[in-house]
Amino acid sequence: MKPLQLIISGFGPYAEMTEIDFERIGKQGLFLITGDTGAGKTTIFDAITFALYGEASGDVRDAAMFRSKYAKEDVPTYVKLTFLYKGKKYSVKRNPEYLRKKERGEGYTSQKAEAELIYPDNRPPVTKTKEVTKAVTDLLGLDYNQFTQIAMIAQGDFQKLLLAGTAQRSEIFRKIFRTGIYRELQVKLREAERSAFKEYDRMKGSIIQYLDGILMPASSKYREEYEKLKEVNYQGQVERALEILNCVIADGEEELLRVAEETSDIRIQMEQEIQLFSKAQQEKQIRSNLEKNRNRLEEVLGQESRVLDESNESEGWKQDLTEVDLTIRQMEERMRLLDNYMLVKKRYLHHQKELAALKEEQKGQEETYLMKKKRQEELGNVPLNLANCNRRLEQIEQERSQLNRYVLSLKRLEQMMEDVLTAAITYIDAVKRRDEARTRYQEKEQFFLDAQAGVLALRLREGQPCPVCGSTTHPAPAPASDSVPDEKDLKAEKEKLTILEEEAGRLSSDVQNKRKQMEEASALIQEEMEDFFAGSGKTTVLPSFGPGEEIEDKKVKTGAWRRLLTEYWNERKEFRDGLATECRKLRQEEKELADLNKLIPELMKKQELCQTKCLSKEKELAVIKGQMGEILQNLGGNAQAEKAEELRSEMKAKMQRKKELEAKIEKAFQKRQQWIKEKESLTATVQTLSDQLPENNGPAMEDIQVRKNLLEQREKELSSVTRRLYADNKTNQGILDHVVKRKVEVERAEHRYIWLKNLADTAGGTLAGKQKVELETYIQMTFLDRILRRANLRLLTMSGGQYELKRQEDGGNRREKAGLELDVVDHYNGTIRSVKTLSGGEGFKASLSLALGLSDEIQASAGGIQLDAMFIDEGFGSLDDESLSQAMKALTSLADGNRMVGIISHVAELKEKIENKIIVTKSRNVEQIGSKVSVITV
Repeated sequence: MKPLQLIISGFGPYAEMTEIDFERIGKQGLFLITGDTGAGKTTIFDAITFALYGEASGDVRDAAMFRSKYAKEDVPTYVKLTFLYKGKKYSVKRNPEYLRKKERGEGYTSQKAEAELIYPDNRPPVTKTKEVTKAVTDLLGLDYNQFTQIAMIAQGDFQKLLLAGTAQRSEIFRKIFRTGIYRELQVKLREAERSAFKEYDRMKGSIIQYLDGILMPASSKYREEYEKLKEVNYQGQVERALEILNCVIADGEEELLRVAEETSDIRIQMEQEIQLFSKAQQEKQIRSNLEKNRNRLEEVLGQESRVLDESNESEGWKQDLTEVDLTIRQMEERMRLLDNYMLVKKRYLHHQKELAALKEEQKGQEETYLMKKKRQEELGNVPLNLANCNRRLEQIEQERSQLNRYVLSLKRLEQMMEDVLTAAITYIDAVKRRDEARTRYQEKEQFFLDAQAGVLALRLREGQPCPVCGSTTHPAPAPASDSVPDEKDLKAEKEKLTILEEEAGRLSSDVQNKRKQMEEASALIQEEMEDFFAGSGKTTVLPSFGPGEEIEDKKVKTGAWRRLLTEYWNERKEFRDGLATECRKLRQEEKELADLNKLIPELMKKQELCQTKCLSKEKELAVIKGQMGEILQNLGGNAQAEKAEELRSEMKAKMQRKKELEAKIEKAFQKRQQWIKEKESLTATVQTLSDQLPENNGPAMEDIQVRKNLLEQREKELSSVTRRLYADNKTNQGILDHVVKRKVEVERAEHRYIWLKNLADTAGGTLAGKQKVELETYIQMTFLDRILRRANLRLLTMSGGQYELKRQEDGGNRREKAGLELDVVDHYNGTIRSVKTLSGGEGFKASLSLALGLSDEIQASAGGIQLDAMFIDEGFGSLDDESLSQAMKALTSLADGNRMVGIISHVAELKEKIENKIIVTKSRNVEQIGSKVSVITV
């Protein structure tokens, strides 16, 4: 990156827009930036850095304070840098946030920070501040920290770098070479070590907790030893505690087997007692049931005589039931015949009624047919009458259409009359204007001719002959008028007159043409209307248009024609309305006739159908009447409705009697069957229960219950012991499993903790007996060695081969952080000593060499970086002439090729040695306060 042009406006001490053209200095070589103290020499580099990254080059400069306190209110604050990078030209412009005067109104407003990067190709510019900073970083391959270390060897900074200890130099390298990741690795390793120790300690504690939970029986022979181990937290005795735990578990399992055997014996004895008790209970229940069934059997046998009496009585009820059934069947047959007769009779009466209705319908249809037939004959002439009526309507409509056309023609004629009048008025106005123009022209023409003598008189001179009379004396020359028209005015008036004459002629022709058209139209209209009225047969006096008539007379006659047409129109309208009414009536009659033509054949069909129905109904009545006679004969000639009701009531009573008899018979039967069934069941049950009883009585139930209770109590005691032993063994076994598993995990955690501790101590430089070099410092030592190789190339030149920088191999004090301290090798006396022993001039040369070496290394490590400009700020005042000459030689070699090197200094010798200069001056003039820049080149 090489700056080509820098524009500074309202920035720092630069109150006005200031331009620095770096291209005048040339593509390479040294140049000096010099000037008054505080004038703004370093601000030039600040401006470059701000344009690129939006930040100042030093820690004490705040970008928010870049607004010049000397700048006028209308001067904006910004920096614009044009630079060359890899052969292409870029431009970046940036302004900080600052208060500026409002463009409208009073007061101030905040101007937001803005930035813009313009590319040399067709890429769109980058405009947002953060995006511009990122784009510049991506383009140059350097961030802000790297750029300021490479491009600017700042005032006093390289002296600090030379004399810094490991800690301070490490902090500098961390920012430049981004070695913070190795420091983060150190921190994470230390955190991992602490976490591993906590896990290891937690696991050891969990083993103790598990061992404290061992359930030790009071009678165990290991109890006393276990309690002693517990008191000392099993220090080194975890294995012995596990052996004791295994023994306790084994003893518990043996005790469980013994209790299980005893429990099994108890359960066998209990099963035997339960069987004896159950057998005694069954025998007791059988004796009780046998006694109950014998008592009931005796009661049932005592009911036998009563059951036999009721059975005999039911036989009489069965005889009565047979007689009632016969009577009911006879009644049902007669009721069936009566119901059938009444049904047939009802059908007969219904058919009689239908036949009467059919005959009445037949009569009505015949009357309707005759009436409709008569109406059909009356309407026979309707189609012909309707056709005549429609034809007459069409004729009237044609007449109405002609009348409408005549009315429109009269309207057009009236409009033509108005057009003639309008054209005549326009023509009269044009003639008037023409005559006025002609009068004006004639007056001006006469005035012009009269004034020619006055014009000639103005040209007469005494002693010279008159061009008209030849006289050389002119006693009374014609006076000249001040308002005489000239030929131009006369010509203009003539042109106006010509235009008005042409217009009057044109309007005259227009009036004649319009009147001719009107006369022709009126003659044609009169001829057509006379023919119309002659054909209509209307006798009236018709008005007549004469040629050459006044328009007002024609208007009167036109009005007469219109009144005549209106009168005839009203007559034809009245006649048309009457015809229309007649036609509507005829159309209705025509529709009625069409309906009758359809209806009459249908009426004939209905008459025939009704006659057929009557014949069919008469045949049905004859058949039904025969059926009634046959049923009446079966009833003995008596089929009265009253008899049917008496028979129905009597049959209902018989049916009720039948139900009562059936119920009594069924009840007696069921009662006898139930008695027989119960007697047989009780007899069988008594016999079965008697067979089930043993010959000898068994043991008493009370004795069996006592023995059973004792066995149950012992079983409960053994069950409780079993549960306790099982739970203790399960708990102890779980403890054993967990401790064994944890023991392996603790060993693994201990191994991991030791491994991480060694790693963390190594990376952190705290390994016992070793040099205090952290991992980050070790990486930085590599960078420092490379920087020293580059720095010594220049230091040897500037010191005449006397001095060379060297990193201390051993810090000496292993309790302090080491690895980045510097020594200086004095080749004149072969000694190695601390850089802090160098004198002021020697220290400056060493510091400058180290700073240049650092710049070269940063540029090399960034990879592909092309930075063709460098600024060195102050420090040359401490050098003697020889040292200054050597430093200039080294810097000149640095500026070889395509690199520019700017030195910011007050030293007078440099002003003489360096020809290209940028001189910064500070003005204290109130009107031009602020710094100015001038570029001086060879």
